[in-house]
Order: sequence, then C-alpha cells, then structure tokens
Amino acid sequence: MLTEAYTYKPAKTVTLTKGQNTTFTCTAYPEIWRSGQVHAYYANYEKYLCRDPCSPRDWHLVVTATNENLASNRDPRFTITKIPRSNGVQITISDVKTTDGGTYWCGIEYPNTDMYRQLRVLVNEPPHSYDTSLNILSDVKMTPDVGADTCERQECEKTF
Repeated sequence: MLTEAYTYKPAKTVTLTKGQNTTFTCTAYPEIWRSGQVHAYYANYEKYLCRDPCSPRDWHLVVTATNENLASNRDPRFTITKIPRSNGVQITISDVKTTDGGTYWCGIEYPNTDMYRQLRVLVNEPPHSYDTSLNILSDVKMTPDVGADTCERQECEKTF
C-alpha cells in the first residue's frame, strides 16, 4: 500500500477523440540504458492508472491495474498491459467519452513508495462529416421558365 509517492517524469498529455477506441503508452519511471540495453528495473512490478487525486486513501479511483485486486472500482472500458522488458504500460480506452477527460496518474506499486507520472487526457469531439446533397421541400408556385419545373401547391424536391 502507498505510504509516499514520487513523480519522476514530466506530465504527459494525450488527446483522444470521443467515440473512438484509443491506445497509448505511459511510463512512470525512467528506463535506464546500460550497455546499449534498457534496464527496466520496475518491469515486473504492478502498474495501475488512477484518476486524480491518487493517494493511499483513494484506491477507489484506480480505473485499471495489471493486478485486478488493485482496481476495485475498475472501469471495463479501460485496460492496461505491461510492456515486456519495460517500465511502461499500454493503456486502451474503448468508446472514449467526454467524461474520460481529466487528470490521471500512471503508477508503479513499489514497497513503501509508489512512483507516478501525471497523465492529462483531453477529449475532442469527432470531426463532423457534412452531407453535400441538400434536399429542399417547398410549397411554392414556380413560374415556368426554360428548363424549370412547374409546381402548383405541391412539394417540389431539388437536390444541390
């Protein structure tokens, strides 16, 4: 259980799109390069993602964890997977909602001192797709013209 917490890396910001399924990575502790290889000392420790504030008294805010016993209030749309030979995790959010935006913490459960990285999640609306054909229904009397249709008190449909 947490007794202290340390933040080792600067905050990370991810921008998601509402309604999409999104996967991104988060690393709470720096990976150390030794002899040309990553030394991932914390690779085998449990990892979790919790909503701010994340502290020893707020375990109910854990939304997903590599050890499901840590996530009593787990959101089934959130999944977390350890990245092999790494201190990081891959986080997937299915069907992103506007309410998923906010501040989270990627954490590594470590005896007496958990390690965190702040994660800011921004949620954008999906881009709009515009229908280029407009159907206009009217109740008008049109004056006949060359190439024009005649409509007398009836619906005329025009497509642009």
